[in-house]
Amino acid sequence: TMDAVAARARAAKTTIYRRWQGKAELVVDSLNSLKGGPEIPDTGSLRQDMRAMADSSTSAESQFGAQATIGMVNALAHDAELRRVFREKFVAPRTAGFRRVFERAVARGGMPDGHDLDLLARLLPALALQQLVLSGELPDARLAHQIMDEVIYPLATVPAAT
Repeated sequence: TMDAVAARARAAKTTIYRRWQGKAELVVDSLNSLKGGPEIPDTGSLRQDMRAMADSSTSAESQFGAQATIGMVNALAHDAELRRVFREKFVAPRTAGFRRVFERAVARGGMPDGHDLDLLARLLPALALQQLVLSGELPDARLAHQIMDEVIYPLATVPAAT
């Protein structure tokens, strides 16, 4: 509760509400602090950029525990406001980073034009969530690299379906 946060912070509840409009904003801001901001590599190679994104998404700083992630997924299923804030302030910046990597690859000629870049950008997070649900563990760097190398990169580099 916001009361518990205020008590733990030894601050007035009004102070907490000056910084965050509600619990959803506070939770997502805390999550962003734990995981860090998205890094958008530019190695000049789509494959290397994707591997760098995989490394960033599985670094020790970005992983904060499977149980916390499962708790967040459960909360998202039941809280529309949390889903909205999570989508806008957590998912969107990360998806935009992946999309930027793909846009640069298209501009360099390393990837054919015409793909749904937003769909490609959502694949690693979707497969990471599946791994978490099925195994109770977040993907490690090895699995993230495998997903990038065997799933996303091949999809991104074939001509787009018409």
